[in-house]
Amino acid sequence: KSDPTSYIDEKVEFKQEKVQVKGVEMLHTEFGPSQWHELKWVYESPDKKVKYAYTIQGDLNKVSKETLMKLAEGYLE
Repeated sequence: KSDPTSYIDEKVEFKQEKVQVKGVEMLHTEFGPSQWHELKWVYESPDKKVKYAYTIQGDLNKVSKETLMKLAEGYLE
């Protein structure tokens, strides 16, 4: 019955922005020197009994933010 929580080391260089995929708010994070990024969101079941936390990750040099967003669309169908 608790909300999912993520923690980030404050010493890590990162940029974050909120994005919308099919009306669902997601958090896109790019991690500095590691050249890694991820897209996170939470889905709550219609009966509000269960929450699912999703994360899609990829190498910034191989997978674009747009590609992560396209992958997320598949989870929303």
